[in-house]
Amino acid sequence: MPVTVNDQWLTQIKSRIGELPAARRKRYLNALGLSEIEATILAGDRATGDLFDATLQLGTPTRRATVLMETLREMSNDANRPISLLGVTPVQLAELAKLVEAGKLAASKETARKVLDEITRNQGGSIEATATSLGLIQSTDTGPVDAAIDAMIAANPQPLQDYKAGKASALGALVGMVMKQGKGLNAKVVQERLKAKLG
Repeated sequence: MPVTVNDQWLTQIKSRIGELPAARRKRYLNALGLSEIEATILAGDRATGDLFDATLQLGTPTRRATVLMETLREMSNDANRPISLLGVTPVQLAELAKLVEAGKLAASKETARKVLDEITRNQGGSIEATATSLGLIQSTDTGPVDAAIDAMIAANPQPLQDYKAGKASALGALVGMVMKQGKGLNAKVVQERLKAKLG
C-alpha cells in the first residue's frame, strides 16, 4: 500500500527534528562569520548550539557570546559534565555580556569564569549580584579613578617622565599602577582619564 506524504506532515516532522548540525554549522559560518572551529564545535552539540542561539537572541554580540561559550566549554571539561548540565541559562549569559559591554565587568575570560563558577556552585542567581559579591564590579565613576591617578602620579615620577618623554609603553605601566591602587576601577576609564590628565 503506497504511503502519501503531504507538506504539512513533513513540516511537522522537520519542526520536531530541529536544525540539523550541518545546516547549523553553515549558518554559523555564513550568517555569523564564525571560524570553522567555532562553528563545528557549537553545531556539534544541539544543547550547546541552542544555548548559544538563545544568548544571541537576547541581544548578546556574537563575539562576546562565542567567548562565553568557550568559557563554558572549559568549565564543562573541568567538571566532566556537558555544558547543558552546568545550570547556566541564556538570560545569565546575556546579563554577563551586558555588564561587560557597559564596562561594569572586565572583558576577560578569567572574570567571566569566576562569575559563572559561582553561579554553578550556587545553582543560579543574578549575575550582577554574584559579580558584586565577588568584588568584580568595576566603577566607571571618574571621581575614584581621578583620585587613584593623582595618588599614582605623586608616588611614581619615573614612569610619568618616561611617558612624557615619548615612551608609549609607559602608559600601560601607569594604568597597571592605578589599577593596583584602586580596587574595582575600569581599565578603559583609567586609560582615558590618564591620557586626559597627562595630555
